[in-house]
Amino acid sequence: MTNRYLIIIAAYFLCWQFAILARVSDNVSALYPAAGVIVFFIHRWGWKYLPATVLAMLVANLPQTPLWEWTAFNYLNLLRQLVVYGGAALLARKYNGLSLPIDSLNSSIRLLALSLISSLLSAVLAIGIFWLYSPSLRPYLNVIFSGFWLGDFNGIVLFLGLASVVITLKQQIKMGAAIASRDSVISLLASSVVVAVLTAILSLNNSLDLYGYLIILPVLIGTIAFGLNFGILASVLANLSAICTYNLLDGQQIPAIQIQLLCAMVICVGMLLGSAIDDQKAAHFDASHDPLTCLINRRSFFFFGKTMLERAKRYQHSLAIIMLDLDHFKRVNDTYGHEQGDQLLCAVAEQCRSITRAGDLSARIGGEEFVLLIEHGDASKAAQIAERLRREIYKINLGENKIAIASASFGVSVFCGGNESLNDLLKSADKALYVAKNNGRNQVVFDTPAPNITN
Repeated sequence: MTNRYLIIIAAYFLCWQFAILARVSDNVSALYPAAGVIVFFIHRWGWKYLPATVLAMLVANLPQTPLWEWTAFNYLNLLRQLVVYGGAALLARKYNGLSLPIDSLNSSIRLLALSLISSLLSAVLAIGIFWLYSPSLRPYLNVIFSGFWLGDFNGIVLFLGLASVVITLKQQIKMGAAIASRDSVISLLASSVVVAVLTAILSLNNSLDLYGYLIILPVLIGTIAFGLNFGILASVLANLSAICTYNLLDGQQIPAIQIQLLCAMVICVGMLLGSAIDDQKAAHFDASHDPLTCLINRRSFFFFGKTMLERAKRYQHSLAIIMLDLDHFKRVNDTYGHEQGDQLLCAVAEQCRSITRAGDLSARIGGEEFVLLIEHGDASKAAQIAERLRREIYKINLGENKIAIASASFGVSVFCGGNESLNDLLKSADKALYVAKNNGRNQVVFDTPAPNITN
């Protein structure tokens, strides 16, 4: 618990100092990620960390305004942040109003809605406090309102977006998946440079009204190519590049609200477009793949398999179908449970993936039925692959005691020229499979006399 207290205090302090540095006018910060710190940590760990948040707020203000100089104005602003953002986080936690990591268009919309509503409420309370304690600023309350609203909105989305990317990367590292491609990293850096150059041109020429939204283009193009996480990172870097360039060039001639609105637009475009693209990719994947094993499904197998067979007929090369069915799979489920059975199916799928080449197909076409389509697979090659796969499946062991629970029967059919359809070849492999079942299981049977298998 102590470590989490320290993390909250350090994160809030750093984000507060960043907000001070990122001012685009005397009273307006372009990005206020400290608000995102409150939402993230309270949502993640609950109300018990509200005291840590209060302490973080007190510590963060020390360099600028020591506690002994605080007035009711300072304490009311602290209370405003705590009530609005802490309350929003607790409500989102209770009613599932926020989902991290962001992995769909729905979760992006919920994050943006939470950020929009809470920042609007915070801005309303802020102008009330300014009205009471800063009468001289009453003529500028519309600017103050917009500054608090857009600054807090940007900051929450920025911080939670970055948190989402970090959580996703940790999950990918844990699963051993690729984190990022070289092209995506280069594109990310390139988009930041382009944004910085555009901001410099706009600041020097005072032309934000006409051309400012060109900053969105690098983010949009990269997001289309690489998806949600790229969109979030590109949006964050674009905003940082824009604000840093703007401040370095002292671009005070451009209104602060326009800079804040541009930052908000960049974040929304990156997040919504990226999540929509990822949803579309996920829907396409789900339509063509088995959800448990991630192998292609029966429909996709026939779609791609027919193309492979036509190619084999045209160029007169062989094509092998290897069909396998797990032996006594129902017994595995009944003895070890369905979760263990699912693990077995995934383990078999992984063996199928590892044994096939880039041009081959492996699919799950039924409950415990798998099929491999081997391009340029003559009888000897098919026999070697099937026998190797049979041995590897027999080695699979699951559970705490690591007991071997799996074996499989195989049926093989080979196309060597003729007018057979893919369905005909599959039926031949299926007949051979049932011969293997009837002859004692855990063996490989061809629809024609089997060749000698060389290891």
